[in-house]
This record gives sequence, structure tokens and C-alpha cells, in this order.
Amino acid sequence: MVEVNNSIYSLDKLRKIISDNQVPDREKNSGPSIGFLPVGTHKIRFFFDPTGELYREACAGRMGRAKFMCPNFAARTDRVGSYPECEICKHQMVMEQYKHKCRYQCMVYGFLYDTKSASEYWQPNNAYVILGNSKLRKALVKMLENLVDEGADMLMGMLTPNIRGFYASVTVTKGTQGEVAIQLLPTTVDPIELDEWYIPLSEVTYMPNEFDSEVYEAAVAEYMENIAPSVPVPVDEDDDDDEEETLVLNEKEVVEAVVEVAKSKAKKKTEAKIVADKVELPDDITLDMLPDKCPGWAKYAADRPVCVLCDFNIECMSTVATM
Repeated sequence: MVEVNNSIYSLDKLRKIISDNQVPDREKNSGPSIGFLPVGTHKIRFFFDPTGELYREACAGRMGRAKFMCPNFAARTDRVGSYPECEICKHQMVMEQYKHKCRYQCMVYGFLYDTKSASEYWQPNNAYVILGNSKLRKALVKMLENLVDEGADMLMGMLTPNIRGFYASVTVTKGTQGEVAIQLLPTTVDPIELDEWYIPLSEVTYMPNEFDSEVYEAAVAEYMENIAPSVPVPVDEDDDDDEEETLVLNEKEVVEAVVEVAKSKAKKKTEAKIVADKVELPDDITLDMLPDKCPGWAKYAADRPVCVLCDFNIECMSTVATM
């Protein structure tokens, strides 16, 4: 019979389990509700934050409970400060693993009146800080461009929350060719009841609003110790000849190469076609379907998630293209 010391069985350990799995008070019931913009059709009234800002951009990574602003994003938005290259994003790209890569988010206030995609965290008759990717930001900018002159009264009627105003039909489609489309409707609704949750977007703590080197360095240390693959990065035997080799592909050739690579790697059948002189890529394209040394690879930024070669918003090319 095995002898067991009953003193090792402790309620304190059980309490610690409970404590470790509780949401910190600062994340629970503080500020507005967070809603991720889902695929489908919704009726939303977008509105300014208390400082008059329409949206806020952010890009962050997460290790455990700790979130950190991506230093790459910080460097792009703060030309004066000095920031390191994000080691986590760099390693994820080299290893062709993107689960832990920093994610771009566009944040905007919106009151949801109706939706075809209701869930526990996306319910009509609620105000949210709505989170989406760069497609949401592009749709908001396009809405402004279309209405700021000829439709200024309706536009301001929607965006000013404490007056009777308008809402928009918002349609979200998924995939590499998906988009967010916003159409302002002529239907008026009551003013939004603003309460203590109505805080500046810059103070919404779901996404960090400044770079914290200590949090970032701790996240990198945890990533490298617990997550980074132990296998070495594959080395191209022809690396010595890379400087002398040039590769120039046009749009059609890249698509053809993508399809051939996909087939050679035993992926599911993938088709690319040209319609009205525009190449259409499949929704299920992934990074390993891209041809080796594709000249468009990795040439993107938070504000330009489109392949500079193909002019496609390829989902595998950029973290900000993930819906």
C-alpha cells in the first residue's frame, strides 16, 4: 500500500486554482462591453467617443493574461520613440506559425439595434466598443469619404450619440475577398443613453494604449521558453546563390504558382480564376501555398495589409487581414 501524507492535500491549493482562473477586476465590468464584429448583417449606429475620436487603432500580443503593445506597431505610430523589433512576430513569421503573432484591431463605439449573428456577447439593444480588423477601418473611412460633403447632416446625426439620429446597415463577409460594407439608412432612432461606461477609446484597457517594455520583455521570455518550437529554422541549401537570383512574377504567374505549390503539398484542391481581368484567389489560401521567394511576401504594414505584388488582401500575408 502506498503511504500518503494527507497534509499535502490543501484547500489553499484549491483556492489558488480558483484565483488563477478568475478575471481580474480591472478587466471585469470596467468600461464598455467589448463586441467583436461577426460575419453577417447588422444594424449599427456608430458614434464618437467622449473626446470626439471616431476610432482607435491598436496592435497587441498576449502571453497568458498579459497583453502588450506590439513594438513594431508602436514604432510605426510613434516616429520619435525608439522601439525594438517584435521578437515574437519575427519568430512566428520565420517558423510560419501565426497563432501567437500580434493582432491588429480597429476599435469604434457602436450601438447594435439588430443582427443576423446574435450570440452571448453580441446582443441587440446594447452599446459596444466594436473590434474589427483593417477592413472595418477601411469601411469607416469609405463611409466618411462618401458622406462628409453631400451627406454631412446624416453623418453627424449618426455619429453624435446624444441626439436623435441614424444607423447603418453593416454587412461583413469573410474570406480573402471578403469585406465590411457600411450603408447609412434614413431611419432615425432615439439618442443613446450614455453612462459611466462611455469613456475615451484611448482608455479602453482591452487593448494596451502604450508600449510597456517590462510587460513585452516578460512576454518574450515566456514565449521563447514555453512556446517557441525547438526545431531549427529550415535552411535553404541554395542560400549562397540568393544574391544573384532574381524573381519577377506577374499576377497571373503568382496565382498559377500558388495553385501548383498547393497541389504539390497535397492541400485540398484549390482553383484560381480570372474574371473581368481580375485574378480571384480562393478563400482557403494559406502561407505554404505561396511560391518560394515570392517577391510580394511580407511587404505590408498595419495600414497596408495588401500584397504589393498581387494587390490582393491575402489572409496568410498579414495578421490584420484575419477576420
